[in-house]
Amino acid sequence: MKRSIILTLVIIFLLFSSCMDTKEPSQNPPQESYEDISFDAVKEYLNGVDENFGNFSREFREIIENNSIDKAMLLEEENTTPSTTVEMIDFAKKYSTIWETELDTIYKSLKSRLEGKARKSLENSQSSWEKYCSGELLLLREMYLSTTGTGSIIPIVIAYKELIFKRDRTIELTYYYYSLTEEFSFVYK
Repeated sequence: MKRSIILTLVIIFLLFSSCMDTKEPSQNPPQESYEDISFDAVKEYLNGVDENFGNFSREFREIIENNSIDKAMLLEEENTTPSTTVEMIDFAKKYSTIWETELDTIYKSLKSRLEGKARKSLENSQSSWEKYCSGELLLLREMYLSTTGTGSIIPIVIAYKELIFKRDRTIELTYYYYSLTEEFSFVYK
């Protein structure tokens, strides 16, 4: 039970830390305590109903909201609830790998549709994104080490952050592809 609560808190922390508002602290509404945040908030994010991707067309939003990866992840989490550090990391890495496969596929598909400057811009963007992710994960690791020392939470947080990075980037590139073709389906079934 304790590991389940920690897993939920890690996911919530990572999900909401990437969407933090930049208002002055005095302008932010009071924060909910972790106990008040339900797993429904995480499900809502994982189903694509977050602010980062709020301007999608209804058709595209339905594709993202109904993707089989998030459904499988949520179902597995509800049925098995990873409870040890190793289980939590393996769980995150499993779905991170699935999202990475989707990312590689959509990147190649989008790249094949582009030419000239647009293609070069995509390549540069992807390279920059990869460097950004590596840097952020290193920063996250070093920040935790400098503030809390070593501990099993660090690899858990990093594994879930990497999962979120890959999922979000896949959705971004999928949107670009969908904008060009008005069609898309995930490889994972």
